[in-house]
Amino acid sequence: MVYRPTTEIQNYFETEGIRSAISETEAFSYVSAGFTGENVANLNVRFISRADDECDVFTSSIVRVPADRAGAVLQVLNEAHNQFRFIRFRMDSDRDVFATYSMPSSTPMEAYGPMAKEIFIRFVSIIEKVYPNIMRACFSEFVIP
Repeated sequence: MVYRPTTEIQNYFETEGIRSAISETEAFSYVSAGFTGENVANLNVRFISRADDECDVFTSSIVRVPADRAGAVLQVLNEAHNQFRFIRFRMDSDRDVFATYSMPSSTPMEAYGPMAKEIFIRFVSIIEKVYPNIMRACFSEFVIP
C-alpha cells in the first residue's frame, strides 16, 4: 500500500523535477531519489512512510567499513554529529554506514513535499562534506584529526 506521505513527496518531487520512484511493501511505502556528487556516487535517499503517516529518511549504504577501521570511522561519525546535528550517521552490524533523519510527527500532510526536498538537499550537502573524512578513516594509513 502506498501511504499518503509517499504520494505527497512523489508528487512534489515530480513538480520540482527531482527524479524519484515509489516502492511499497505490506508494512511501508517509500520514495527513493538518487544523487551523484563530487565525492559520492550513486547514493539513494529513501523517504519511508508507514500507516501512522509518519516519515523517516534513510540513505542506502554510504560505505562498508573494514573491520579493523570501525573505531576510526565511529570517531569520524561522532565528529560529524557534533558538526551537523540535522542528520545522524549510523554503522550497522555489517559495518555499513548510512544516514538517517526522522521527520517531525506533527508535520502537516501538505508540508511533506517541501520538507522532503529540503531534507534531500541537506542530505546531499552534508554527506558530500563528511564522505572524504569517512573514506580517510577507512583506508588511510594515517587518520587526520
